[in-house]
Amino acid sequence: MKIGAIMWTSYIPALAEALGHIPGLELKMCSIRELEDGSYREEMLEYLRSEADALFLFPSTGSVWEDISGEISALSKQKPTIAFGYDPGLLAYNSVGAHVALTVQHYLTLGGTENAKNALLYIMKEVLGAQVTVLPPEEIPWQGIFYPGSDRLYEDAVDFMDNCPACLPGRPTVGILFYRHLWINHNTEVIESLVRELDELGCNALPAFSTGRRDIETGSEDNVYVINNYFMVNDKPVIDGLINLQSFLMVKQGETERTAKPAGDDLLKCLDVPIIKGLLTYSKTEAEWRSDAYGISGPTMVMSVAMPECNGVIEPIVIGSLSRVHEQSIGGALEFYLPLKGRINYLCRRVKKWIDLRSKQPSERKVAIILHNSPCHGVELAVGGAANLDSLESVARIMARMQQAGYHIENLPASGKELIDRIMGTKAISDFRWTPIEEIVEKGGVIKYLTEAEYRQWFDKFPATVQAAMIETWGKPPGEEKDGVPAAMVYDGKILITGVEYGNVVVCCQPKRGCAGPRCDGQVCKLLHDPECPPTHQYVATYRYLEDMWGADVLVHVGTHGNLEFLPGKSVGLSETCFPELTLGTVPHLYIYNTDNPPEGTIAKRRSYAALIGHMQTVMVEAATYGHLEELESFLDQYIQAKHTDPARSHELEQLITDKAVEAKLLADIGHDHDDFDVIVEKLHGLITGLKNRLHQDGMHVFGDIPEGERRVNFIQAVLKHDTGEHGTLVRLVVELMGLDYDQLKDNPHEWHAGFGKNYGALLQDANTYVKEFVRNFMAI
Repeated sequence: MKIGAIMWTSYIPALAEALGHIPGLELKMCSIRELEDGSYREEMLEYLRSEADALFLFPSTGSVWEDISGEISALSKQKPTIAFGYDPGLLAYNSVGAHVALTVQHYLTLGGTENAKNALLYIMKEVLGAQVTVLPPEEIPWQGIFYPGSDRLYEDAVDFMDNCPACLPGRPTVGILFYRHLWINHNTEVIESLVRELDELGCNALPAFSTGRRDIETGSEDNVYVINNYFMVNDKPVIDGLINLQSFLMVKQGETERTAKPAGDDLLKCLDVPIIKGLLTYSKTEAEWRSDAYGISGPTMVMSVAMPECNGVIEPIVIGSLSRVHEQSIGGALEFYLPLKGRINYLCRRVKKWIDLRSKQPSERKVAIILHNSPCHGVELAVGGAANLDSLESVARIMARMQQAGYHIENLPASGKELIDRIMGTKAISDFRWTPIEEIVEKGGVIKYLTEAEYRQWFDKFPATVQAAMIETWGKPPGEEKDGVPAAMVYDGKILITGVEYGNVVVCCQPKRGCAGPRCDGQVCKLLHDPECPPTHQYVATYRYLEDMWGADVLVHVGTHGNLEFLPGKSVGLSETCFPELTLGTVPHLYIYNTDNPPEGTIAKRRSYAALIGHMQTVMVEAATYGHLEELESFLDQYIQAKHTDPARSHELEQLITDKAVEAKLLADIGHDHDDFDVIVEKLHGLITGLKNRLHQDGMHVFGDIPEGERRVNFIQAVLKHDTGEHGTLVRLVVELMGLDYDQLKDNPHEWHAGFGKNYGALLQDANTYVKEFVRNFMAI
């Protein structure tokens, strides 16, 4: 008997193993991915046409399936076809009766070799008429705690801690959450590698598997159940960190009625541990991943990186890759996921650093704070640059709060000004153009003269490709003159690390990406986002020094628009040859970032493994007209009114408006070649109204500051000013209460309303004023 099958890759290993226990059956089986190879696709289709006695279909649908669906549909009318899947459209290919397909699906869904064997025997008996014995489905756990080498699953966290010999008291515990199909298919090499690595780092590992979703019929529980029962006891976490290997964490709201335990955000708050993302390159082998400039992309990026971020999962780190092995017995490939040892080691060290950070007393923690600076501006202008944030005052206040919390901080700066005065007074900067290196040395801005031998303890361990790229661009360590460009921050053969120390806190300016020194031709800014140019030796040395020699427990970048996250390397799913990872090392990374810039914040999260600490926007206030614009606006309003009541005055105003528009240099903006003066008036009015409706910043935000008084009123009113969604905003509601059409006012500010004696633009401004007054009074309640 011959069966041709197109299967999900996760079902193929069990079916292939089961085939060896069924004499007289030939099973040619492949996945949709294998059919992307045109020659193999034709070979498989020919087998289905000419040899197969039955078709067995559970594919992942996609473009390839669309290409062959017509022929498969024709074949399903000629041969018995068992078809099912999560896409309801696949049921259209089933030709053997729904109960047969559902029974086979039930066997495969339960999983395991025995169930796969009986699924095949069931097809042979019910579809092909074979005289074989078929056993009922074997119930297999849907979730549990699996420990490599143990001959049992553990029922919950208490059972594991009491009965697993490898769970040693006094050590931190790291949870591992992975999919059931890895366990059921005996493909647990990645899990075993994580467990071994954590053990070597002095940590217990608590590996748990699940499907990630709840199914009342099968008994599968979702991850609300898993977290509550395997990683917590009495609503208290028993783990210190969690490595998530699943595509979705899927912690949903609305489950408290069922579990009588926390769910959703409340559950994650109770768990209260860093959740690190361990990535498997689902569709790529190690070689394919390493050669791909994007790293992780497509559906894998969406499912395994973007979606977990919605649950607060951080640090997407590749730790395992796809392995394809051709299996002669099925005429297709078996796919497994194998660990990448170096990557496993890196992820586990990062997890351990997070645990160490939390376990230390505040007085013991060492914190490195990094300020940004722009590559091509004078240092006085560039230090502490951060979009919409007063980073210097923010750092001063953060340090004051840290000192109150018990951090060891000496000579606390009283303000941002005092902080920048010390930085600039000591020239604690990394500069190659504006400040001579001798001045940096003389003023005392150097916190470490790093010798070549000290730097080479890191550099000599970098991958060969990294070493070659850095030497080609910046010379041999510690740096050499290249093509007339002097070495970056090298003095007397030593790399200079600059900064100011305050006890257990050091404040550094982010090193320059690169510069041509006094020969700079203004093109150095191209380095900022150059996808090929590596950072200088001094850049990498600064970060390595802070973690490995100064002993930083955590790194804090302050403000939007640093450049660590833009260093060369893969887009997502970095490797050890990618400069953001190589430079950062294993130190936990916090990044104070503007919440209004999610695209670049996402880059920082994925490429520099940052846990973002969002800060609010600056207070925004409405613009106002003054000078020429204020006079012009008055003339325009008078003209619109006089047009209907005083033609002589309106004629006089035409010249006044023209003269004032020339003084204000606005005619070029509206185009003044109009014969109809009313068109000019309309355009000028629209331009002025647009200028008035714009918002501008009222100073810079200071981290942790909440606007008070009139500044809070302005902030809230700015948020409420514009329509957002089908229900509109307060401004629209106020306009409607005035008996007016909001869209008419917004789109035709020049038109005159005789009843109110104002133009539409002024009426819209009145509505904004009423909203502002409402906010002011509401706050006073």
